[in-house]
Amino acid sequence: MPILNDDHYLAMCAIVVTVGGIAAAPIWGCIGDQKGFKKTLLIYILCDFASKVFGLFCSEKWNIVVMYLLLSFNDKGLITMIGPGLI
Repeated sequence: MPILNDDHYLAMCAIVVTVGGIAAAPIWGCIGDQKGFKKTLLIYILCDFASKVFGLFCSEKWNIVVMYLLLSFNDKGLITMIGPGLI
């Protein structure tokens, strides 16, 4: 992964992380309601694995934005899913 010295780009990445987290909560909630906890957890694990493998190959700026979006989407998905799943 390249070293980034662009402050505007990093601010844009922070905005992408926030938007990804906002979009992820209702999506993961709907998946959890439709599929049940165990299947949703399996889908989450596969999506998280795919996003982290994608992050290994990031070499350009647009790849890093997509990686941040996928990671924030999965991070919020875990928070949304684990609460009701453990109850």
